[in-house]
Amino acid sequence: MKTHSILLIFLLSLVCSCKKSSNTNPFGNQKIATIDRAYNGAIQHYRIVYDESNNVDSMVITGGGTDTGSNGFFVFNYVGSSFTITDQNSNYVMVDANTNGQILKVLVTDTLSFLYNGSQLGEINEFSPIATYPYYTNTAYYYTWANGDVTAITSGSVSKAYTYNDGKNGQPGDAIRINQFLQYGQSYIKTNHLPSGLVNSATAGETYIYSFDSKGRISLLTDVSYDKTASSSDTVTFAYTYY
Repeated sequence: MKTHSILLIFLLSLVCSCKKSSNTNPFGNQKIATIDRAYNGAIQHYRIVYDESNNVDSMVITGGGTDTGSNGFFVFNYVGSSFTITDQNSNYVMVDANTNGQILKVLVTDTLSFLYNGSQLGEINEFSPIATYPYYTNTAYYYTWANGDVTAITSGSVSKAYTYNDGKNGQPGDAIRINQFLQYGQSYIKTNHLPSGLVNSATAGETYIYSFDSKGRISLLTDVSYDKTASSSDTVTFAYTYY
């Protein structure tokens, strides 16, 4: 009887471990150590420091490349799940977030309000001050999801559509998450799959090209913006190291 009980526990542990591994994104908890953002011949170098809870504690920035001597930083101070972000000039932004890691509101000149459908972002409202009643305007952005991925962002009559590489997981350094990470120390959109492009219109959009390290983490992101009508393109790259 004792042997049967041990065997049953062993089988249950196998089932549980299999279920866990099949639903876990192995890249969800990456800790980016440095980012080199290169654009138009200039490089911004970011060094990311984390606290004991693995929240971003600070970002130390060498702006425009080491040749310019321009330096800055962002310091993150947490009160519960919410936090402030203060720069080297003592300017700060207040971010209201919940314990699920969802950003709810960003208090800047243009206040941003975030609404979710469960774990997925459904809407962002941008409230901008104006001089006449009601003393603000509201620009709404609506997010459409499928298979755990944002497929479209719509504001008024303008819509943008994302494409994905369904064979790879989304990561903190991917094209959707990285700019949010640099703004807020975390991303408010976390897709299941790796974004491969963005279509702004019939003739304009972005293409995302990735290189990976030996552990499958993104080592280099190349974001190419194109405009077929103007026969032009623009490129920004992000090079990463990890803890």
